[in-house]
Amino acid sequence: MVIGHAKVLAYFDKAIKNKSLAHSYALIGRASLGKMTLARVVAGKILGVAPEKLATHPDFTAVFRLTDEKTGKLKTEISVAQARELKNSLTRPSWSAEYRVVIIKEADKLSLEAGNALLKFLEEPVTKTVVFLLAEDDGDILPTVKSRVQIFNLFPVATAELSAGLKADGYAAAEIESVLALSFGRPGVALALLNDESERARVVAEHQRFEALRGQPFYSQVKRTEDLFSKTNEEETRQAEKIADLFNWWSLWWQEELVSNLKLPDNNEPRAAQKILGVLDALSEGRRFLAQQVNPRLVLENVIMQF
Repeated sequence: MVIGHAKVLAYFDKAIKNKSLAHSYALIGRASLGKMTLARVVAGKILGVAPEKLATHPDFTAVFRLTDEKTGKLKTEISVAQARELKNSLTRPSWSAEYRVVIIKEADKLSLEAGNALLKFLEEPVTKTVVFLLAEDDGDILPTVKSRVQIFNLFPVATAELSAGLKADGYAAAEIESVLALSFGRPGVALALLNDESERARVVAEHQRFEALRGQPFYSQVKRTEDLFSKTNEEETRQAEKIADLFNWWSLWWQEELVSNLKLPDNNEPRAAQKILGVLDALSEGRRFLAQQVNPRLVLENVIMQF
């Protein structure tokens, strides 16, 4: 079930009905907004099957980052081998002699070589093939690929619409109310919190930590984050992932603070907004450092000094 994004869904319903589908689309928006759910629902309508049955449909293909067998973690890129395999598979006749649908998750993770291989396919599209590229930021998609797709930007779902969608999904009003403020209009986050009580408790606790860190002396901030670091080697390997996830939540809460600040009267001190933008920049830079395997403790301490 798609929660929100009614206009985008209506566009595809009309395009399917009028047989006017384009060859390729990009669904752009932050994590957990429902890009994959929307793409799968539209793919199901195009192919005439329920979304949950797409995995076994011969005319449906999903492309995503693979797991590295040595590390057990996701690879950093979608490889050129995957792109070439996709291109070769689409040169074969359709099983149903109708449409074929491809969803490329994290299209911003295409390697340069994979993007170039995909570009050749986009320049010479196969008849009745629809490709959906999913990404958080279209600026991260290779420009040559981006220029050949129709872009739809997905935005956070309004609170009332999100609440109604969750209620229609069978959740109780009290449960819904407990996650609305934490989900920031992202259906995927709301559902994850509703379905995992321990995760909901963790996020609530992290929000309390976030509030406690603000405006405190640096030594106090360090003390309040000490529990994020473990002395065991097994858990140390996960520290960067844990802190990157924490940075994502902090970014959301600071963004909410920024929006609230901008809504204040015109005579409000503008330096507050500038300060928040500085913190958001530090968080973005921190995520890049973590991806480059810079010491997580140093990265975290650099960020909280900006609080």
